[in-house]
Amino acid sequence: MNARKLAPRLALAVGSFAIAAGAAWWWFGDRLTGGGTTRITDNSAAARALLLERARGGTPLDPARGVMPEPIPEAAARTIFGSFAGAEVVYDAHSIYRYRSGLDLRIGVPDLPGNGYRMVTNGWGMRELDDPSAGAGRPCLLASGDSHTDGVCDAPQSWPNLLEAALRERAPSAEARVWNHGFGGYSFYEYLGTLRRCAELAPRLYVVCSYAGNDYLELIKPWSYFERREAPEVPAESMKHVLRESLRSPQAISQCLQQAYYFRELPHMVEIAPRVAARVSKELAAEAARIGCVALFVNLPCAADVQRERYAAKLAPAAERLGLSSEQLDISQHLADAWIAQVRAADLPVLDLRAAFRAEPEDLYWHSDHHINLRGQQLVAAAVLQWLDEQPPGSVLGADPVPR
Repeated sequence: MNARKLAPRLALAVGSFAIAAGAAWWWFGDRLTGGGTTRITDNSAAARALLLERARGGTPLDPARGVMPEPIPEAAARTIFGSFAGAEVVYDAHSIYRYRSGLDLRIGVPDLPGNGYRMVTNGWGMRELDDPSAGAGRPCLLASGDSHTDGVCDAPQSWPNLLEAALRERAPSAEARVWNHGFGGYSFYEYLGTLRRCAELAPRLYVVCSYAGNDYLELIKPWSYFERREAPEVPAESMKHVLRESLRSPQAISQCLQQAYYFRELPHMVEIAPRVAARVSKELAAEAARIGCVALFVNLPCAADVQRERYAAKLAPAAERLGLSSEQLDISQHLADAWIAQVRAADLPVLDLRAAFRAEPEDLYWHSDHHINLRGQQLVAAAVLQWLDEQPPGSVLGADPVPR
């Protein structure tokens, strides 16, 4: 279908997530007015029934088969994941879902330069203007993450493309390409699936940018599916408060408060979620190594972690109405700390961006939707580039050294 004909029927999910209790929210740019709207899709009953049926039947997952041993069938994926509500999203056997190829849309966001950005996908459904069929790059780098990596910005302004531009200014990596496979709603299982989908591109480096504000919540459903567990749920009565608040403060809810509320209500999951995230991360790194690729993990903080006072106008009232204390808002930091510790214990590289973000004098998130802004994108790219510069010559991108 022609993307321009499709555009009027789309509500583009630039920052999607599916709550373990079943409902899913999306933040949408209004392409006509430049404002923002929220769509709530409640797939809770069907998702709960499917996961419960799997939990009660079949053979438990054999750890020897890995964390994601086979694709989730399309029918099951569409039942479980709310991201399929948008016509711009298609099923993928590896990454579960991705953008439709060939999109070319104008997304309105009030506080962006020009009040919006151009949303383009290539033939692979990546947030890219070019296509790997024209050359995967020498070297080829792959990037994934959630909607912050996907980018609430034009494609050249996203951190993967900024990293590519910096590398191409250096003679040894003048033909480098960094492919942005980020998508709103992705978490650790989708990051592993993205590597499998893009293995044929022969990436030398795979940068996995995990967003601390909701990635640990996002992994609950795929974990429940593959482990054949009934998804732990927040009581329905409690969820009404979150649903109601999502209509008033969609930015704050989607980007951190929903996750904080979930783990407050289900504290036993605080230990489980980062352990699952680390297990998936270690398997991802092992699969990357088998194809000659280095996996670099990045912890991207939410606004509440590093610039809470600057975004208090939306965060504070919403948190108060949900009964979330300042300490309970810190749950994303505790989850990230646990994940980072376990990944580093496996001798895998992790960049924790909290210190750099806290030291930055500028605002790093769009006030309209709490995704990282252009300066935030620049800081992520700079951190990855600095890490590359610190590696032994030729150890990551190939035989040619990266100039210091």
